[in-house]
Amino acid sequence: MTEVRTLAGRAVVCSARPRVEGRAGWPTATTHLPRRANGAPAFTTRFAGPYRHDYYGSLIFSAAVERAGLPKGTTSHDLRHHYASVLLMQGESVIVVAERLGHENATLVLSTYGHLVPDSEERTRRAVDDAWGCAPDVPQGDVSTV
Repeated sequence: MTEVRTLAGRAVVCSARPRVEGRAGWPTATTHLPRRANGAPAFTTRFAGPYRHDYYGSLIFSAAVERAGLPKGTTSHDLRHHYASVLLMQGESVIVVAERLGHENATLVLSTYGHLVPDSEERTRRAVDDAWGCAPDVPQGDVSTV
């Protein structure tokens, strides 16, 4: 896990093995380039200074995109959207996704990705049925309406 500083304070970036050689993790902070929890740049030049945004995006990141076999033009922002989308489609909590992205609350995640949250109608119906299943006087199964 890597911790980066964001506008909300910090975000924890969990990743499996990176597909691209070099430093682990992708820039996911809401600022141009991610920073470590101590404020230091997460990606630095050989002189320990931060990369300029244009240099990082046009040379470093584009080379990593090519080596990873991703479509040309893929940006770190595209990967951020993909990351959030995958987590939500797999049923991860909106709150957890907001934390991973470094947002202060889940409002932006809900407004941007709410359509990706799996339909929970069947899951919630099953939860109530299971809870009421232990009550002997509660009708079970399909009940016609009056």
